[in-house]
Amino acid sequence: MHNSLVLRLTTDNILTNSINRVVEATIDMKKSLPAILYSTLEQHAKASDIDYDDELVDIMSKLTQLNDKVEALKQIARAKKAKSNIIDFPQNRT
Repeated sequence: MHNSLVLRLTTDNILTNSINRVVEATIDMKKSLPAILYSTLEQHAKASDIDYDDELVDIMSKLTQLNDKVEALKQIARAKKAKSNIIDFPQNRT
């Protein structure tokens, strides 16, 4: 009973910390959600002495790929926004 309570408290603490990091990063908006999830997972893996098995490596690889896609889309959105902010004044007004 005691071990399961400690495990539950530890798990609850990890989840709370993860949620807090996601909220803080979302407010900051400098990192994409996949990047936040990657760094959170990496920190928890290190803190828990989890071995980097095939499943963990696969998840982290997928988060990296997803982050790359998100960053590419963000660049496209920034370019479109910058382009839409340009006001073109015609030279020849009639």
